[in-house]
Amino acid sequence: MLPPVSETPALAIHGEMDPCCTPRWSEHLRRTLPNLQYVVYQGLGHSPVNECRSTMVQAFLDDPHRPVDDSCRDEVAHEPWVIEPIATKEARDT
Repeated sequence: MLPPVSETPALAIHGEMDPCCTPRWSEHLRRTLPNLQYVVYQGLGHSPVNECRSTMVQAFLDDPHRPVDDSCRDEVAHEPWVIEPIATKEARDT
């Protein structure tokens, strides 16, 4: 399947923690969609919904040729990594 080819402005939104739709898809599409803007939201998953996203989408719709202000993309803090201990047979039996 060939990627879409268009000069039409587009906005792609990604969550940094999205396991299926990573920013690499937009990096690939940028080759054939020269007016694609994409934003990666820190600490969010698939279909991130927050005030930042809503404001950015509205700004894009108001003027799709103008770069969106993505300064709020990092407003969600990273959670600390937690490594769960491996459950032993004894722990499962209790």
